[in-house]
Amino acid sequence: MIWYKAILALLISYLIGSFQSSYWMCKIFKHIDIREHGSGNPGATNVMRVCGFKFGFFVLFLDALKGALAVLLVKYGFHCDNVAIQLLSGLACILGHNFPFYLGFKGGKGVASTLGIMLVINWKVFLLAGVPALIALLSTRIMSIASLTFGTMIVIAVAVFYFSSGNFVAIMIAAVCYPLMMFYRHRQNIKRLLNKEEKPLWEWKKKDKE
Repeated sequence: MIWYKAILALLISYLIGSFQSSYWMCKIFKHIDIREHGSGNPGATNVMRVCGFKFGFFVLFLDALKGALAVLLVKYGFHCDNVAIQLLSGLACILGHNFPFYLGFKGGKGVASTLGIMLVINWKVFLLAGVPALIALLSTRIMSIASLTFGTMIVIAVAVFYFSSGNFVAIMIAAVCYPLMMFYRHRQNIKRLLNKEEKPLWEWKKKDKE
């Protein structure tokens, strides 16, 4: 890919990512500013807590969709099969999601968008990283643990499936940026986890005693 096309693709990916699904959907359908409710984070998890699981999953789907669109743009719009550039395009989308310019550069954490990115780049990477994350979520009910598991497994999955690739080093450098970004964005969650203060996404309902 010609360098100026690569820059253009990254810029467009950032703009796609900067569409803050949680902010706009809550504004349009719930008439609230999600940043003023719950944890204050404009992400799908906070929307689930504030507006319910169905609406939260709707937002999660939109966030994943924009991640997928950013990579599809590079793959088919710019005819680029270079996995490293596809990963960088995904990172640009996440930067837009995490740091939207019109919201004071205060956005979400990019996990849902990463789901869409990995699914489009390589569904095998998506599964190898996603299944352990899903198991972590179901067993702990804590989204941050599942998210960090997913981010960590991305590196392992990419290493497994692209080890023999000609540009393996470039691919791995781009892949490592995903968990680094996730751990940085989840630093407050990590503190709460260490202090055993992180709240589960849902509570098991206790059966009423007869």
